[in-house]
Amino acid sequence: MLSDRDLKRLLAVEQYGSFSKAAEALFVSRSALLQQVKGIEKEVGFSIFLRDFKGVCITEAGRHFLNEMQRFASRYEQIVIHCQEIAEKRNKQILIGSLPNLSSVMVPEICKVFCKRYPDVEVQFKEFFAANYFQNFQAGHFDISVEYMSDYHRENKDILILTLKQDRYCCGVLPSHPLAGKSMISFKDLRGQKLMMYRKGITKCDDVLRDYILQNEPEIQLIDLENYDSSLAVKCELEGAVLLFYSMYADNFHNFIPIPTDWEQKINIGLGYHVNSRPIVKKFIKVASELYIERTRYNIKPVLHRQSL
Repeated sequence: MLSDRDLKRLLAVEQYGSFSKAAEALFVSRSALLQQVKGIEKEVGFSIFLRDFKGVCITEAGRHFLNEMQRFASRYEQIVIHCQEIAEKRNKQILIGSLPNLSSVMVPEICKVFCKRYPDVEVQFKEFFAANYFQNFQAGHFDISVEYMSDYHRENKDILILTLKQDRYCCGVLPSHPLAGKSMISFKDLRGQKLMMYRKGITKCDDVLRDYILQNEPEIQLIDLENYDSSLAVKCELEGAVLLFYSMYADNFHNFIPIPTDWEQKINIGLGYHVNSRPIVKKFIKVASELYIERTRYNIKPVLHRQSL
């Protein structure tokens, strides 16, 4: 491909109509310039200049070639400048993936501290459905995965997790449900009941729980969910079902009575990010780590480690 230097030398030959004068203006030898032009002509497959005893003149094909290459060079420079502007703007943005109808608990507080420390950085949120959340994160469509997905079942060496806390499962029931008066729910209480939870393949912790129920509690009927959407109350009413969620998100389900479980299963909660994350993303993770190290209410220190997401 023709370089910027090659183009300048061809234009100099055209301007001066002489290899000697062009070489002198370019501070190169005449023989070196001549050899370079011959090499370019051989590469493109046509003569750019005609040489005779009167001097050097440009061919019709050569004139068209140089005009187009000048336009290309100008456009190339504009593209580079535009891409540099995009990259500079990108270095001042962080995109966090969120889930519809499920408000984050820890991220807003982290964002508040981060934005105060880095006021020139824009933090944006974009929604992705749970069913393809990991695929979008893995593909780099957002920088940070919010706490819901930190225990995803797929192994990926290019992803790091900042674990911030552990949570427990909670069951949500409508006021009319027979279990509404319970202060704690056991597996025994759910026998003969319908339990709504993520389908297999969305989160690792739910997959582990699902396998346990299928193997040990066959009387519990599982109903698959693709997403926790706004129709859950209607679905549970029609099915007479119990809704499964993490206790820290109980406030997201206003129509349900949250009842803790006595199950041993625990859920790791944290933030996911890529190994090759931009410096500003790693600063966000550092702020999150510092913020939650100071907290004792979660009884867990943040730990950076590789694990499945």
